[in-house]
Amino acid sequence: MSFAGSTFGPYLDLRCDEHGVTRLPAVKAVGQVMFSGAAGTVIPAGTTVATPSDPATNNPSVKFVTNTDAILDGSGVCYVEVEAIEAGKAGNVGAQSISVMVTPVTGIAGVTNPNETSGGSDQESDEDS
Repeated sequence: MSFAGSTFGPYLDLRCDEHGVTRLPAVKAVGQVMFSGAAGTVIPAGTTVATPSDPATNNPSVKFVTNTDAILDGSGVCYVEVEAIEAGKAGNVGAQSISVMVTPVTGIAGVTNPNETSGGSDQESDEDS
Protein backbone atom coordinates (compact mmCIF):
# COMPACT_ATOMS: atom_id res chain seq x y z
CA MET A 1 0.00 0.00 0.00
CA SER A 2 1.32 3.45 -0.88
CA PHE A 3 0.41 6.80 0.57
CA ALA A 4 0.06 10.07 -1.33
CA GLY A 5 2.55 11.72 1.05
CA SER A 6 5.34 9.27 0.17
CA THR A 7 4.50 8.70 -3.51
CA PHE A 8 5.88 10.61 -6.49
CA GLY A 9 5.65 10.99 -10.27
CA PRO A 10 3.27 8.67 -12.10
CA TYR A 11 2.59 6.74 -8.88
CA LEU A 12 1.31 9.91 -7.23
CA ASP A 13 -0.90 10.50 -10.27
CA LEU A 14 -2.39 7.02 -9.88
CA ARG A 15 -3.05 7.50 -6.15
CA CYS A 16 -4.66 10.89 -6.73
CA ASP A 17 -6.73 9.54 -9.62
CA GLU A 18 -8.32 7.09 -7.16
CA HIS A 19 -9.80 10.15 -5.45
CA GLY A 20 -10.72 12.06 -8.59
CA VAL A 21 -7.80 14.46 -8.30
CA THR A 22 -5.60 15.30 -11.29
CA ARG A 23 -2.61 17.57 -11.79
CA LEU A 24 -3.17 21.03 -13.16
CA PRO A 25 -1.96 20.97 -16.78
CA ALA A 26 0.63 23.31 -18.26
CA VAL A 27 -0.89 26.52 -19.69
CA LYS A 28 0.29 28.59 -22.68
CA ALA A 29 1.28 32.22 -22.19
CA VAL A 30 -0.62 34.88 -24.13
CA GLY A 31 0.02 38.47 -25.09
CA GLN A 32 -0.02 40.99 -27.87
CA VAL A 33 2.54 41.93 -30.51
CA MET A 34 2.82 45.03 -32.66
CA PHE A 35 3.74 44.63 -36.31
CA SER A 36 5.09 47.55 -38.33
CA GLY A 37 5.62 47.93 -42.06
CA ALA A 38 3.77 48.88 -45.23
CA ALA A 39 0.18 50.02 -44.72
CA GLY A 40 -2.34 47.45 -45.89
CA THR A 41 -0.04 44.45 -45.36
CA VAL A 42 -2.00 41.38 -44.26
CA ILE A 43 -0.67 39.31 -41.37
CA PRO A 44 -2.27 35.86 -41.62
CA ALA A 45 -3.43 33.94 -38.57
CA GLY A 46 -0.77 31.39 -37.70
CA THR A 47 2.17 33.74 -38.33
CA THR A 48 5.02 32.72 -36.04
CA VAL A 49 7.15 35.25 -34.15
CA ALA A 50 9.77 34.65 -31.47
CA THR A 51 12.29 35.93 -29.00
CA PRO A 52 15.88 35.65 -30.21
CA SER A 53 17.85 32.73 -28.83
CA ASP A 54 20.84 33.61 -26.65
CA PRO A 55 23.87 31.41 -27.34
CA ALA A 56 25.82 33.07 -24.50
CA THR A 57 23.34 31.86 -21.88
CA ASN A 58 22.15 28.85 -23.89
CA ASN A 59 18.55 30.14 -23.70
CA PRO A 60 16.42 28.92 -26.60
CA SER A 61 14.06 31.08 -28.63
CA VAL A 62 10.46 31.21 -27.39
CA LYS A 63 7.93 31.03 -30.24
CA PHE A 64 4.45 32.51 -30.44
CA VAL A 65 1.70 32.27 -33.06
CA THR A 66 -0.87 34.90 -34.06
CA ASN A 67 -4.48 33.97 -33.35
CA THR A 68 -6.23 36.01 -36.07
CA ASP A 69 -5.66 37.72 -39.39
CA ALA A 70 -4.72 41.39 -39.14
CA ILE A 71 -4.03 44.29 -41.51
CA LEU A 72 -1.53 47.08 -40.94
CA ASP A 73 -3.44 50.36 -40.67
CA GLY A 74 -2.75 53.59 -42.58
CA SER A 75 0.20 54.36 -40.31
CA GLY A 76 1.71 50.91 -40.97
CA VAL A 77 1.00 49.41 -37.56
CA CYS A 78 -1.30 46.73 -36.13
CA TYR A 79 -1.66 44.84 -32.87
CA VAL A 80 -2.38 41.12 -32.81
CA GLU A 81 -3.01 38.63 -29.99
CA VAL A 82 -0.46 35.82 -29.75
CA GLU A 83 -0.19 32.54 -27.86
CA ALA A 84 2.99 30.64 -26.99
CA ILE A 85 3.45 27.53 -29.11
CA GLU A 86 4.54 25.51 -26.10
CA ALA A 87 2.77 25.54 -22.76
CA GLY A 88 4.77 26.50 -19.69
CA LYS A 89 6.16 29.45 -17.80
CA ALA A 90 8.97 29.88 -20.36
CA GLY A 91 6.34 31.63 -22.51
CA ASN A 92 6.13 34.49 -19.99
CA VAL A 93 8.57 36.93 -21.60
CA GLY A 94 9.29 40.55 -20.82
CA ALA A 95 8.17 43.56 -22.82
CA GLN A 96 10.16 44.22 -26.00
CA SER A 97 11.47 40.61 -26.03
CA ILE A 98 9.77 39.39 -29.21
CA SER A 99 11.62 40.64 -32.30
CA VAL A 100 12.06 37.70 -34.68
CA MET A 101 9.78 36.98 -37.66
CA VAL A 102 9.92 33.19 -37.93
CA THR A 103 7.25 33.25 -40.64
CA PRO A 104 8.34 35.89 -43.16
CA VAL A 105 5.58 38.23 -44.33
CA THR A 106 6.34 40.56 -47.24
CA GLY A 107 5.76 44.16 -46.19
CA ILE A 108 6.58 43.67 -42.51
CA ALA A 109 9.54 45.67 -41.23
CA GLY A 110 9.44 44.57 -37.60
CA VAL A 111 7.61 43.03 -34.68
CA THR A 112 7.74 43.61 -30.94
CA ASN A 113 5.67 43.02 -27.84
CA PRO A 114 4.91 46.31 -26.10
CA ASN A 115 4.01 44.48 -22.87
CA GLU A 116 5.06 41.23 -21.24
CA THR A 117 3.34 37.99 -22.17
CA SER A 118 1.73 36.24 -19.23
CA GLY A 119 -0.39 33.40 -17.93
CA GLY A 120 2.00 30.61 -18.86
CA SER A 121 2.47 27.95 -16.20
CA ASP A 122 4.16 24.56 -16.00
CA GLN A 123 2.32 21.35 -15.20
CA GLU A 124 1.68 21.03 -11.49
CA SER A 125 4.65 19.37 -9.78
CA ASP A 126 4.63 16.66 -7.10
CA GLU A 127 5.40 19.34 -4.50
CA ASP A 128 2.40 21.43 -5.62
CA SER A 129 0.02 18.44 -5.83
